[in-house]
Amino acid sequence: MSARFEAVPVKVSAWLKVLLLVVSLIMLLPLYFGVQTLWGAANLGYRVTGDALQIQYAWTRHSIPLSEITAVDLVQPTRLSRIAGSNAPGLYAGRWTSKETGRIILFATRLDSLVVVRMSSEAWGLTPADPAALQAAILSRTPAEFAVRPGGASPLLVVLPLLLVLTLIPGTWWILRLIYRFPKALTYELGPSALVIETGWRPVRVPYNEIESVAETTVKGGPMRVYGSELKGVHWGLFSWSAVPGKRIHLYATQLKPIVLIRAGKRSFGLSPADAAGFVRALQERIGR
Repeated sequence: MSARFEAVPVKVSAWLKVLLLVVSLIMLLPLYFGVQTLWGAANLGYRVTGDALQIQYAWTRHSIPLSEITAVDLVQPTRLSRIAGSNAPGLYAGRWTSKETGRIILFATRLDSLVVVRMSSEAWGLTPADPAALQAAILSRTPAEFAVRPGGASPLLVVLPLLLVLTLIPGTWWILRLIYRFPKALTYELGPSALVIETGWRPVRVPYNEIESVAETTVKGGPMRVYGSELKGVHWGLFSWSAVPGKRIHLYATQLKPIVLIRAGKRSFGLSPADAAGFVRALQERIGR
């Protein structure tokens, strides 16, 4: 007959909730910029209207009044350095700088040759397929549309980073959700042949015939994480603890002192049942100690 024991209850602290919210928002930023980069690579283009130079990039359209343009130069910078923005192969967007251009806003597919559009306050770097035609259209205020110069990079080099982001975001969110749910999900079940630790993810099974000892104790010092979580109320994973036999311990606990220490062969486990005395007594009966 099985017996289930709840872990020592703990409240998820407000700071952990805030941390999860902040991390969630941070995770959305790479997705935002990844989608923007992919979309920008697909629709980047330039248009001269009667009164403005327009740059289409993703879902935004930048408009530079022709009356504010002071110069249009063809520049071959020796070295451009990114300040902020995209550095994807074949798509360079954002703020950059070089000796030849100074600080510049790029919407370009290459870095070796640019049409630099200057204003009194800033400069823009573009890479049309026909640089001379764009320069002439701006200076003569002749309406026209201009495709970008091919970047020379495989589209996969832009798509792959986005796919990586799309893979990491749900994985990270899943891990954070497990950590958040761990204190409520953690239970210890004494089944017919084994102790089963429910963590909210994959249950951990410890056969009775492997268990050598079980006792509630206060272990000196504290654990150091090898992998897992050591947030307050969430002690989950493999830890190094010098006062524990073998100096390694698998923790599935909401508190560390006192703790129920189980020795099973070469493995040690640290648990925190709310009814520690009842749990130890019941487990000792199961293992015949």
